[in-house]
Amino acid sequence: MVDAARVDSNATVAATVVATVATVNDAAEQGATVNAAESRGVVVRRLGLRDYGPVWEAMRDFTARRAPGDADQIWLLQHAAVFTQGTGCRVLPRGGDGDGVAAAFDSGDGDGDDSRDGDGSNARNRALEIPATDIPVIHSDRGGDITYHAPGQLIAYLLLDLKRRGIGVKSLVCRIEQAVIELLADYGLDAGRCAGAPGVYLRDGGDGSDGDNAAKIAALGLRIKRGCCYHGLSLNVDMDLRPYRRIDPCGYADLEVTQMRARLPAVDIGEVEDALLRRLLEQFD
Repeated sequence: MVDAARVDSNATVAATVVATVATVNDAAEQGATVNAAESRGVVVRRLGLRDYGPVWEAMRDFTARRAPGDADQIWLLQHAAVFTQGTGCRVLPRGGDGDGVAAAFDSGDGDGDDSRDGDGSNARNRALEIPATDIPVIHSDRGGDITYHAPGQLIAYLLLDLKRRGIGVKSLVCRIEQAVIELLADYGLDAGRCAGAPGVYLRDGGDGSDGDNAAKIAALGLRIKRGCCYHGLSLNVDMDLRPYRRIDPCGYADLEVTQMRARLPAVDIGEVEDALLRRLLEQFD
């Protein structure tokens, strides 16, 4: 399992937001990105282990400030332990019933600022009442319900100009899922989609049908603002899965969650990061 490293203190969040933006802008000079030819014109940033809040603020700042000609970016990182609630999340008691008002792809709020439930917000649209713990809970502006991030989980944030690329939201979600499915296939893992529940699932059934005996290995959550997206995907590689028991992952009761290490004990998250990047770039070439 990946050891947690020291992360920035919440007491210095404002300064850290600025530092995060500076870090991603300096990444190329530090050799932390692939070259322009390999990245197909996408700026790739490798941020290491980061607190969720400052990176979220940096993504919003980048999206708000970006000009029409600015290059798209992919940020690769891991987060310190945190529960995040998406815009489709309502806090209800465990076992409670939702009102069914949220669908996987809603129409947005009408102001050109649209949250998309790539993280699996569903008819129940609920999460647990999370007890106070040493793991913070953040209500994010991404689409979807509730999920968990921690060291050993690979995060890929996609800051893309969808309008310029001519990509719709459903196509975006499909491309991200496909990149993960192909990555897992590279490692000999049979993965696919599950109807009505965006994300990627490992399958044990062996018959190739989506959703059979599936355990979720990757979650998606996106935000669309003025035709540009941010947030992205999380892929469980080599992490402590126990905190998932405290929640209904992505709003689904009793959803099984898994990781690559369950099938591949010697998996290396650095190698997975490189492989995921290649697959994502292929989808957005």
